[in-house]
Amino acid sequence: MKQFVTAVPLFTTDMSVEAYQLRYQDSSKLFGLSDDHTMLDGIMNSPGLDILNNVGIEPFTGGEPIFLPVNPYMLLSNFADSCQIPPNLLVPVLSKDMPLKEIYFQKCYELTKAGFRLAIPEFELTHLASLLYNMASFVLLNAKDPECLDNFKRIRNKYPKITVVFQNVDDMEMFKNLKEMSNCLYEGSFYNIPVDQTNNKVSPLRTNALRLLKIMGEENIDFDLDEVSDIIQKDAALSIALLKFINSPVIGISNKVTSIKNAIALLGQKETRKWTIACVTMYVAEDSPSELTRISLTRAKYTENLATAFEMGIHAPSLFLMGLFSLLDVILDKPMKEALEEVSVSDTIREALAFGKGEFVDVLDLVNAYEKADWKVVSRIMLLRNIDPHKLNQAFVDSLVWYRQLLDNLNTEDED
Repeated sequence: MKQFVTAVPLFTTDMSVEAYQLRYQDSSKLFGLSDDHTMLDGIMNSPGLDILNNVGIEPFTGGEPIFLPVNPYMLLSNFADSCQIPPNLLVPVLSKDMPLKEIYFQKCYELTKAGFRLAIPEFELTHLASLLYNMASFVLLNAKDPECLDNFKRIRNKYPKITVVFQNVDDMEMFKNLKEMSNCLYEGSFYNIPVDQTNNKVSPLRTNALRLLKIMGEENIDFDLDEVSDIIQKDAALSIALLKFINSPVIGISNKVTSIKNAIALLGQKETRKWTIACVTMYVAEDSPSELTRISLTRAKYTENLATAFEMGIHAPSLFLMGLFSLLDVILDKPMKEALEEVSVSDTIREALAFGKGEFVDVLDLVNAYEKADWKVVSRIMLLRNIDPHKLNQAFVDSLVWYRQLLDNLNTEDED
């Protein structure tokens, strides 16, 4: 697989996720190499669509719609015929260089008749462009453009029903200035910054809480340490609660934790059982995970999957924990250095998360860059660490599949 591919969330004003946008890049192009995608046969196909057709939409979005870039050549080559994703779940995103000509308008019309909702970049409000605006369900605006708000007002006045997607919303101040607009979605790294909103809470999944109580069993019977640690490390809230507990003065453990299994071993059977009962009864568990939960878990698995690529196989559990806590500042709504004081993690994990240095920092930087589709940073680290592009992308796709399987297993257990 030559493609780097990721899906970035599109948020509503209340920080819920309504859709995702697929971002991809041919790995060879990052290094200035020519390949078959420079040929007409290449640009008439969509690498992103190929990936979605092969892997499915579930690992990327969990069933929410996904925005997919579609260039003019793909429109002419009967894009809809090669798409195996249901029209209600895939939003073709037209490119800025699409000619405003009748043949392209006809192809766009055919897509809408087939059930696809179109997303378009901002075109100048001419008579010809109005044909696209009338067909489109979404229009993309660059939040960093100085004329963004003026463009928004012009579009909203003329096309009040169209949903505006503000892109490149990279801080909370920008988000707060835009969130009062009606019928809008927001894309950018603003959600990666500590916020003072209600949606930054991560609660344990009900199924995990009940499974833990069941495994604890009777007080005089030892539980399976591996089974308990496996459940906890797949639940961001339980992992945070465990490490906050083990870091408390009452427990008095000075050792730094390198993994969830290590934490439970330090506590022992008796204290782990007491903590589990207290933790599970204290939380009101959610039936479905938030976006922060999804990101935390997929990051955790992605960093773990990258252990061999970075020749750190022995540190895989620690890398998992680092990825899991990479949004701890957002979840606890405080700077990372302060957030890490509430949990007990190894100095190596702390150095990477709080200070951006140390043995693990390249892994963390690559995961963050990949998630944001910052392909220049991805390529720099790949070259620096001599990482195979195929392994990099496969590790990411595998983390998405793992997360969806995790949720599927939990849902099955709930039904049982």
